[in-house]
Amino acid sequence: MGPANTLTELLENRSKGYAVIKGTVYNLESMSEPKNMVWTKTSIRVDQVLTGKKSLKGKTLQVPLKGGLSTTDEYYQDMKKPDKNQKILVQNDMAPLPKIGSQVIIRLEKVDLTKESDYTNYLKNSGFKESTAYNPFYEQSNLWIKEPGKKKFVLNSSLIKHQQKTNGMDYAAGMEKLTQEINAKYNK
Repeated sequence: MGPANTLTELLENRSKGYAVIKGTVYNLESMSEPKNMVWTKTSIRVDQVLTGKKSLKGKTLQVPLKGGLSTTDEYYQDMKKPDKNQKILVQNDMAPLPKIGSQVIIRLEKVDLTKESDYTNYLKNSGFKESTAYNPFYEQSNLWIKEPGKKKFVLNSSLIKHQQKTNGMDYAAGMEKLTQEINAKYNK
């Protein structure tokens, strides 16, 4: 299953632990990261379940998103450090972090924290709980944000509109159409 190109594709429930939710970002926290990476623990209160388990409504989910605050010592582990222990902001241009107070529509997958791996250990060390841990699914193209004071949801990655047509498919146009469908149905 790849990124959705239509609202129908986005809302199709293809796996048991999958959900599409509309929610509000209410906290961003630094995480203990793997070497040379920065993650942010994003707390999202579920306002509406668009597809998936309806019992998620009203819950606060923890979602790891790429980017955030770190230090040169943590981010440049095993590398030459330009400055010792300087705070840095690492941003992912394909999936920038939402602001606190933003509404989001995001496709998520349940994380099984009982499965041992480096990744699940990072999540557990950062305070993720089994009942509320979810991964973003294609956050570069399945995350829409409506910042406080704005009128519409926008696709989180502004870089998608610059993608070229491949194999006759105009992915950028498809994502623009999907964003219009989302605003028509869920921007209330």
